[in-house]
Amino acid sequence: MQRSKVQSPVFKSLIGRKKVIIVCLFLQGSSGIANALISNIYAIYVLRFLNAVGGSGSYIPSVVFAAEVSSANNRMKSNVATHMIFATGLVIIFPLTYFVRTWKTLMIIISIPSLVFAIVYICFLDESPRWLLNKKRTKDANIILSNIAKLNEKVLPQTEIVNISSSNNKRVETWKMFTIPQLRKRTLILTLNW
Repeated sequence: MQRSKVQSPVFKSLIGRKKVIIVCLFLQGSSGIANALISNIYAIYVLRFLNAVGGSGSYIPSVVFAAEVSSANNRMKSNVATHMIFATGLVIIFPLTYFVRTWKTLMIIISIPSLVFAIVYICFLDESPRWLLNKKRTKDANIILSNIAKLNEKVLPQTEIVNISSSNNKRVETWKMFTIPQLRKRTLILTLNW
């Protein structure tokens, strides 16, 4: 008996950079606000865990998303900019904690921007064109890439989309990153950092 290859709608809807980022931002914001309103220590444990899942689940795909929508020349700049935004948020928390003395109020204030960004992302963030091309959704990727080109006052040749699409057909094995000395060194450093 053959298994059906149809994915459940819930699982299928959570795939993609945009949807993962938005769901995790909502999770981070709502669990942070709920954490401030609940007094049960076990519920606080669960909510803090969900808050961390939402934070990691929104941050890491955001870095990947920024790299995917950047050109190869600007990929490092977009990665650094993403990390600078994170560091700026940490710097803002220091004076905020000085002026807001109760942790519950502070938790609510810190959690609200996650919900605001989730709503803004629903309205304005497009899905990653690379992810769309990888999923064989060339028409959707073409629209987004054309909009990006128009924003940058460029004309996107159709051959470029075909090149990107054909480069996504290559299957790369994970272990091969350890066969290239420079890539092996960077991978080990990043593994140690994380």
